[in-house]
Amino acid sequence: MVIAALGAEGLTCGEVTSNVAPCINFLRNTGPLGICCNGIRRLANAAKTTQDR
Repeated sequence: MVIAALGAEGLTCGEVTSNVAPCINFLRNTGPLGICCNGIRRLANAAKTTQDR
């Protein structure tokens, strides 16, 4: 939130949530890992700066 207020681009909570949400089923041992990996990969690619990470 502070990053956005300063005018820098940053990831929103919604972006993080939507990319991490597929991992919930994997962590509960009820879903495949591949879907989780894809979301985490997209999130890692979107977080270009140290502040984003």
